[in-house]
Amino acid sequence: MTAAQKNKRNRLLDYLKNYYTAGNFPANNDYPYERKPCFIDREGNICAVGYLVAQSAGREIAEEINSKFQYAAIYEMESDKLKSWIASSGFSKKEIAMIQPSYGAKDEFVGFGHGVPSFLLNASNITFSSLSLARWSNNGLNKNIPIAGLVSCITTLSYNTIYYYRHNASNRQTDAQRKVTSANLIFGVLATGINGFRLLNYSKKPEPKVSFNLNVHPGLNHQPSIGFVVNKKL
Repeated sequence: MTAAQKNKRNRLLDYLKNYYTAGNFPANNDYPYERKPCFIDREGNICAVGYLVAQSAGREIAEEINSKFQYAAIYEMESDKLKSWIASSGFSKKEIAMIQPSYGAKDEFVGFGHGVPSFLLNASNITFSSLSLARWSNNGLNKNIPIAGLVSCITTLSYNTIYYYRHNASNRQTDAQRKVTSANLIFGVLATGINGFRLLNYSKKPEPKVSFNLNVHPGLNHQPSIGFVVNKKL
């Protein structure tokens, strides 16, 4: 770092201390069930990074960044002015991202609103798919099990497809949410195949109550003999 960068870094650290001491933090008003950073909230409370920008480059720059990237993580902000500010700040981009508490550089938070439905749907898919696989060739399996599995799979695919396009279009998904959504879609397709083929493999004909067969049985002096066997289910 140059001497100017070192001086600016130290000055920004002083600003940061003043910021967290004051304790005026922004609120996530628009995404109450998701852990998202908020640059500037409705009441004008500003986040730590925004505060550093406002103190060193002017409130107008911070407001301009907020107008485009209010709920974005640092790594998602494609702002030339922010990039220029970071380059002269004496901090690396990773360090600036670390100032956003609990989000980190990769923004690995899934969120309650997406995590719980994903868990419940996948638990349902695993249960029905396991039952279908365990009794693949057994016609005694209740036909409703693979049918219920297909309903669960279709619900999983529909929910995650809608979630992906709705949130991806507005750049509101975190990296972790994209990974979970993609995994849900892949597993949903796999579970659909398992339950679908099991349903197709299900025989509509009931097993006969009376069956006939020729078996080899040990006879006198342990000599093999052929026996006609009749089995009847009670």
